[in-house]
Amino acid sequence: LNHMTNSKLLACLSRAMVFEARVGLGRLLVCSIDLENQLQDRPAARQLRNGIFRYMESESFQPKETLTVLEVNSLLRSSITR
Repeated sequence: LNHMTNSKLLACLSRAMVFEARVGLGRLLVCSIDLENQLQDRPAARQLRNGIFRYMESESFQPKETLTVLEVNSLLRSSITR
């Protein structure tokens, strides 16, 4: 994703199942995969959820891309209307 224009980056992220970005002073990770329901019957989803949480708690969680709050809102709205 490095060196992409914002419009190309937003187009890619709007189709991503998981993405991360810096937003304001914080860091954001968005996952569109259901990682909440029936995890007892879905070991892969349970493992992915645990891995994501471990990653977000680690020093490795340092998103390189930066988005504004407006861009995040736009991405989330566009994913809901699909």
